[in-house]
Amino acid sequence: MTTVPKLIEHELLHLQIPHFRFGDVTVFNETSIDLVLKGWTGLVGRSGVGKTTLMRCLSGLECLKTPLKTVLMTQNDQLLPWKSALDNVAIADLLTGENPDYNRASRLLINVGLRGYENALPHHLSTGMRQRVALARTLYQKADLVLLDEPFGALDPLTREELYPLVKKLLADKTVLMVSHDPQEIMRLSDRIYLMAGKPAHLYYLDYPITGQTPRALTHPFVTRYASDLVDQLQGSW
Repeated sequence: MTTVPKLIEHELLHLQIPHFRFGDVTVFNETSIDLVLKGWTGLVGRSGVGKTTLMRCLSGLECLKTPLKTVLMTQNDQLLPWKSALDNVAIADLLTGENPDYNRASRLLINVGLRGYENALPHHLSTGMRQRVALARTLYQKADLVLLDEPFGALDPLTREELYPLVKKLLADKTVLMVSHDPQEIMRLSDRIYLMAGKPAHLYYLDYPITGQTPRALTHPFVTRYASDLVDQLQGSW
């Protein structure tokens, strides 16, 4: 007897995204997205389609404010080279003149596996360690909506495998929207998936029968069955 995998249902946050222009170019017309509350929504699309612009809009840097406190984490760790790891974690307070909570910043560094590196400058850290500092900085800001723009793109495969379960654990109570160019990564980490396509761009919900707890293994049936379909979707998305 064949066992049918149980599909996972989630509570959703609906966001209406307004028409957005950059100079004379319309990046996207009015569109919408339903994010998984306290879960991960994956977003894919060809280079140049407007994914990073969308993330900036959702973060409040451009045109849109969400009902949740939001923080953006990018592929570039954006650590200040003259500041220690500890100061980089607490940089939001330092930049606004608030008193940083160094005890909390230190605990976060320990949580991401960097005990003993509090005083290290960024150039003394590996790429993976720098991204861990960036993750601790993201957590320090106590946001409810975390925007991840290619957060693992600069990492080697082994470092990615180390960070996947750590990031999933530390962001377990957050609403996460992740952009990635890696179809397998999207399939392994996402609870809901969107394709951004067209000129102007639009968001299309991909109704995959998502099963299994994340991060899914590379050999998980959902990953092996649908990653190639996602590649096909990307190839035909203009």
